[in-house]
Amino acid sequence: MGGEQATADQTTQRVDARLVVDELMLRAQRNDPHIDADLDAAIDGAQQCPEVLVPLLHVALIRALTTDRDVWTAMETLEREARRHRNHALLASALIHRVEYEANDDIVATRFEVLVEARILLDDTSSVPRDRVAGLIVLAIRLCNLRLYENAIDTLEQAVQLAEDLGRPDDRMRPLTMNRALTSSCMALDAIEAGEIGIARRCLGQVERIAADPGVELPPAWTLEIEAYRILLTALIDGDELDPDVVEALIDRLELDPRRVPMLLRLATPASSWVDEPDLDTVEPRVETFAHFLYGRALERSQGDSPALRAARRHAQLLAAQAWHMRAAAGAALSAQIDAARLTDENQVLRAQALTDQLTGTGNRRAFFNRIAERKGRPATVLSIDLDGFKTINDLHGHAVGDVVLQRVSAALAEPLGVSLGDTDLVSTTKTAIIARLGGDEFAVAIDGDDQDHAADVVSQLSEAVNALDWSDLLGTEGQTVSIGFACGSYGTELLESSDLAMYVRKAARTQTGVAENS
Repeated sequence: MGGEQATADQTTQRVDARLVVDELMLRAQRNDPHIDADLDAAIDGAQQCPEVLVPLLHVALIRALTTDRDVWTAMETLEREARRHRNHALLASALIHRVEYEANDDIVATRFEVLVEARILLDDTSSVPRDRVAGLIVLAIRLCNLRLYENAIDTLEQAVQLAEDLGRPDDRMRPLTMNRALTSSCMALDAIEAGEIGIARRCLGQVERIAADPGVELPPAWTLEIEAYRILLTALIDGDELDPDVVEALIDRLELDPRRVPMLLRLATPASSWVDEPDLDTVEPRVETFAHFLYGRALERSQGDSPALRAARRHAQLLAAQAWHMRAAAGAALSAQIDAARLTDENQVLRAQALTDQLTGTGNRRAFFNRIAERKGRPATVLSIDLDGFKTINDLHGHAVGDVVLQRVSAALAEPLGVSLGDTDLVSTTKTAIIARLGGDEFAVAIDGDDQDHAADVVSQLSEAVNALDWSDLLGTEGQTVSIGFACGSYGTELLESSDLAMYVRKAARTQTGVAENS
């Protein structure tokens, strides 16, 4: 009961800690001027808790990006710790931010490779779901900035599915809803510019559905921004110009940077209503081409049938259409690379599963004999390992306890050998040692090299590792020992037979002295 209570307390502490992470993330995104001290204190307090530390380092990176201060340090720290603690979701976020911070919006192969790697990392279902949601949002924003809208929308849809399975959904659904609306709006703008009006209408429909969804309550400023895009898109798709008074009233209510929606709204009014010539150099890169598109459209309407303007507009439309199709091809190529990487990853996992013992994470019988066959004739040492009195443990305590004993012993044996249990590269031919469960409580180890003294040292290390295990929570005063025999020679089944014989001789000798069965 005490163990169950401790587990429950730890779970509660983890939940509370993640709520703190969520709160700090919201404060970082809102540029809270008082967050820095609280964030530093939280990071210091989480040094021994990786599942909280890595998300906090992600918050620190968002904060650094917001303030444009110590960004490289924050990125490198998150990437290092995410790799170290195998948090694949937030490692993906670190890689995506690095790509975004390092270069402009030109699409190049190396950046594609990083995006593919990030996407595969975000497929890892062992990552914490909320970390995966955060990573998917970061990836979708990056894809939207690259104007790979279809890929961004697919990524956001996966994030939505994950977020819906989590508690307190509004905290995650709000930014997801906003990003879905913005992505669809940006895609519609590019489609209008390229003359793809049918696609623009479908995107507008998506924006309208998102705006009308009662399931997520957005902040007023976000709602106004979505409404501004909806009004702009409706007018442009229908071929209308906006009423200047309506636009000014809407802009007065928007809490936005003037380089984005307000500029586009003003450019969609009749050119005759402009008080000053718009300064297109002030718009941000994401909307720059569309601002020029609206500017040319307004001038063409105000100055009548000017051949020069008409030719310029036609030239711009052809360039926009060409860019649209190039981006569509780039998006398809990215999707194909992701699918290929997923297939490769799945094949590696399937191979590992076929060669891994599912209970202990060691190699299985097939893996062991594959290694012997692949290295036949090379110098080798083989150890045969058997748990002493294991049948008695199963009879007295049950097979569930027996399974835990096997798992603990496997982990103890793996550590001195430098083997990572459950590693998909466990049976790689590059490994100098392999441990495998041949069946029941029988294990075997194969090590490159035939040094007798080294083999004896390994036997001592493995025995000591098992003897050091604490069984008080599982077996009471009982312990668990192992009998180990070894043989040196060349890789082959004969070497395993020799090590088996040595192990049985050792077990028999220990049984005669009363050490083994009742130890």
